[in-house]
Amino acid sequence: MNQFFFKVNVGKESYIWLFVVGALLAAIRCSSIHNGVYLSTVLALLVLGLIWYFVFYYANYKIADNKLLIKTLEGKKSIDISGIRIIERGNSIWTSGFFYFWYPYQKGLNVHYNIQDEIFVNPKQQAAFITKLLEINPSIEINRVKTLFYLFAKILNSCATRPAISL
Repeated sequence: MNQFFFKVNVGKESYIWLFVVGALLAAIRCSSIHNGVYLSTVLALLVLGLIWYFVFYYANYKIADNKLLIKTLEGKKSIDISGIRIIERGNSIWTSGFFYFWYPYQKGLNVHYNIQDEIFVNPKQQAAFITKLLEINPSIEINRVKTLFYLFAKILNSCATRPAISL
């Protein structure tokens, strides 16, 4: 029984998220600080730090017994690897689920399984993660999602190489 653990990929975007939300919280709490109420501000920043930790570091992924086990804030999910059809590499502006607000822009993998189900995962070692899934289910199709930025750049590039029309 082989088990493989993959930690979540925490990028610099998470620190930007923490800074922006912290700055907004400090701006809101500014009047309390001027009135000498420091404890509530410190507690609010402590709660923000705890939320940040659980949002960005709590998730993990485990491959064991032909199952992909995903642990996130939304709970634990078990996916049969033989049911995975497609893995798309790309970007996810928001992940699905109840806690979508807490997840900022991330690059990761969209895993399509069963008939219509899909889940966003963001393992730190994406290549090793995909390799382990392919060892168990070699019929998984790997795609690269074409983002809106990619399509826009392609349109601009085609306009720049097109000859000018002369009348």
